[in-house]
Amino acid sequence: MCIDHRNSLIYLFGGFDGRQCLDDLWVYDICKRTWRSLDESTSSQLEAPGPRSCHKMVHDPTSNSLYVLGKLPESDELKTRQNGNTPASRDRIAPSRTSASEFYRYDVEGRTWEQLTDPAGVGGPSLLFDHQMAIDGDRRIIYVSGGRVGDGEGWSNTKYSGMYSYSLQHKKWLLLQHLETGVHSTVVIPPRFGHSMVLDPTTQTLFLFAGQHGDNFLSDLYSYDINTSTAKELSSNITACGGPEPSFSQRAVINPKAQEIYVFNGLTRAPTSGSLTFLPPNSPCWVYRYRDRPGKWLRVLHGPTGSPINDDEIPVSRFAQEVVYDPTTSSIYFHGGNTGTSGPLGKAFEKDNEKEVTGSEERLGDFWEMKLQRSSSSDVIRRATFLIRQQRFKEMCEESPAVRALAFLQNEVSSVVNHHDPEEAESFRTLLTHLLSSHSMPGSPPLHEVPERSGETLPPRKRTRPNTPEQSPVRLSRTEAGGATTGTSSSRSAGKNVAERMLETKDPLEPATDASSEQRFQQRNEVFEKILHFIDQDEKQPTSNLLDLFGINLSPC
Repeated sequence: MCIDHRNSLIYLFGGFDGRQCLDDLWVYDICKRTWRSLDESTSSQLEAPGPRSCHKMVHDPTSNSLYVLGKLPESDELKTRQNGNTPASRDRIAPSRTSASEFYRYDVEGRTWEQLTDPAGVGGPSLLFDHQMAIDGDRRIIYVSGGRVGDGEGWSNTKYSGMYSYSLQHKKWLLLQHLETGVHSTVVIPPRFGHSMVLDPTTQTLFLFAGQHGDNFLSDLYSYDINTSTAKELSSNITACGGPEPSFSQRAVINPKAQEIYVFNGLTRAPTSGSLTFLPPNSPCWVYRYRDRPGKWLRVLHGPTGSPINDDEIPVSRFAQEVVYDPTTSSIYFHGGNTGTSGPLGKAFEKDNEKEVTGSEERLGDFWEMKLQRSSSSDVIRRATFLIRQQRFKEMCEESPAVRALAFLQNEVSSVVNHHDPEEAESFRTLLTHLLSSHSMPGSPPLHEVPERSGETLPPRKRTRPNTPEQSPVRLSRTEAGGATTGTSSSRSAGKNVAERMLETKDPLEPATDASSEQRFQQRNEVFEKILHFIDQDEKQPTSNLLDLFGINLSPC
């Protein structure tokens, strides 16, 4: 599947329906939201491709043409399906004709097919499948990476393809990278198939990640600079960086304007399951932001936090689906895929989730549109204001008459609550309970009063980040500080260590008479930390604690 975003058209060709490979060609009009058949069976044409799966297709906007490359050879179909590694079925299909080239061009205006020169004979890749292909529409260059070579030897002797470019203008192939030759690069991207590759035409950068090599599912991430012909490893383990699990046939699309890559999960393995594969539930999706290298991974939530999601509102988990991105509407479209699982682990997963275990892999024919909804600046300000006014209301419950606090709740707090958000609405309702409980406990001292301990002022605890291991106040006792627990003021001062004397030193900018109590300080600090969630990580202080920089070894040398 590929997209012509200038004309708002999506093209779909071939694939596997669970019983046989297909050779039909369809187009979807995004504006009209309608499908139209362009060719029910391309096999009827002389130079058209036959039924196929595991191929790739791109659209050239200059010539308004489709380019199709590769297919799963019949000799590999049965062996490949028994390994559960492609969107094909475990049942052998009827053989179809196979060309040495399997490289075709479709003229959209003339609705005619053309078989192009065999790439293997002019410096291009051999017959391959489970590869990746991207196109630079402005420069009219196609990039092909990875995939398995379809030489008929099956899994007994797996061969991998390298990285190539193809100039549509000059009709010329160029080898960019291959593990065996290391052409034009000091860092060679490891061979793989069933991976993801996307192109940022603005920065002239290719991003490759995940996939399978041998029996191993990969979790690495590489970038390839087209201008300098150099590759760089951005991460050896994207899972450890907050990204998806090592997977096969995951799908990815790129948003060059926002410098983001959107990744849909594929077939993965549990850490202790060996070769057993399964599909993660809830169709997870990730965003990879690469503006600042090595980039940052974020997991996408299905709808607002706390809001219920019906089963028919999100697609079921799958792998090997087709995905395209429309930059004009910032929408993601994906079609089909494989819901099958492999081995007893997958069957146990289906049983635990009350799914019928049929022993076969289901192929999907559904079609989805997805948009990432981001909070607007006005909504961020509203949510931050809600947090601040919640805290102000709690303080009023302890300092002001109940009538005044209730009026503040009804007028000031309620006006910034999204009552359609279940989480915010529930948080707002619990505030009334806080009002009743605060005024039903007479005799409790106001929070702004500073408690006295042995005639000394207790300073507030300094602000910490939420991931700081120690969340409760930590103070040195007299004995821990090396001082005496009794005695005169001068004797106590003499017994104090440097750390304790620093804690008791008054800050001229924060006099003790006006300082908040430690409990109040912690409450306001929690509000501040919640507001920081709206700030990009690069725009705020590091999340680690300064104390973590010091390693203390109390054991004798």
